[in-house]
Amino acid sequence: PSEDAKSWSVAVVKDEQNSLSKQPAVARVTRALFKSVPLSAFRRLHGTHLTTQYISIEGPTALTCVVSKKVASSAVERNRIKRRLRSLVRPLLLGHQHLLVVMVAKKSARDVSFSVLKNDIERLVAQLPRS
Repeated sequence: PSEDAKSWSVAVVKDEQNSLSKQPAVARVTRALFKSVPLSAFRRLHGTHLTTQYISIEGPTALTCVVSKKVASSAVERNRIKRRLRSLVRPLLLGHQHLLVVMVAKKSARDVSFSVLKNDIERLVAQLPRS
């Protein structure tokens, strides 16, 4: 079978902040776990301000947001972008099960308005498989 057909077994860590912020629970992926899955196994969807990578996994849907230093050199700015992405993506992933989703911000995501970013994310999440 091809790499895409494999079902990856990925252990995830529950994001404790979800219960405090009343956000829908979506698991968080550790760096070691993310690196254990080969990049060639991910499927990619390209948006205007984001690239979404996903793969089917055994277990709950897991999300991670990546913002490189090329996008925002300041850690404060990178964290702000990640918070915005997580707050927009979590409610949209409730209908999706058994996915590892990686949202990678492009340089344009730094300066775009919240509503434009929301539209881009909604378009990308609508293309994810629901199984």
